[in-house]
Amino acid sequence: MKREKRSIVDLMNQSTPESDQVEAAVEKVHLLASLPQLKKQEKTVRVTIDTPESLHKALKKLIIDESVNLKTFFLQAVTEKLDKTGNKVIG
Repeated sequence: MKREKRSIVDLMNQSTPESDQVEAAVEKVHLLASLPQLKKQEKTVRVTIDTPESLHKALKKLIIDESVNLKTFFLQAVTEKLDKTGNKVIG
């Protein structure tokens, strides 16, 4: 699914975002900035998972809407889950 192209006129005619939308965007930026950064010398491991096609399509839509890539999305989700369960990411 391709994103719709918009002209500068379309963007200029948009209403300004509500303050809660701006706050949510700022929170997302800070959350992404707080993700643990891998050290260059730290070894990485590739993880491969099989998902149902419908889940994959829904996931692609979500990451497009959130303007993140799949790697960032998964790292963020796993980090949040580990934090909620009291496990801290070492690195």
